[in-house]
Amino acid sequence: MKGRFRILAYEEGGPMRTQDSSNLRLVCITELHEKVAFWGTQGKNTVNIDRVLQKGLPCEIECEYIEPNEVFRNKFGHKFWVPENAQVEIL
Repeated sequence: MKGRFRILAYEEGGPMRTQDSSNLRLVCITELHEKVAFWGTQGKNTVNIDRVLQKGLPCEIECEYIEPNEVFRNKFGHKFWVPENAQVEIL
């Protein structure tokens, strides 16, 4: 799926490493108060996280995304996940 988002804030202040792994996430808050989580692997592929951070806030993006499963939606409130290999365009 593809979506367009206007990002206003970073939920955790910036990228965070997931517990017990080298996965990184950047959870962003959109103007509609939805959470978009960008994913990457530390030391391997953080291109999408880096591009969003380099653009700064606020920023508008168009990207491919997947919907997290119900467990993660309920536990963390994430509405959209952007995998590390997804296409991301900064507008």
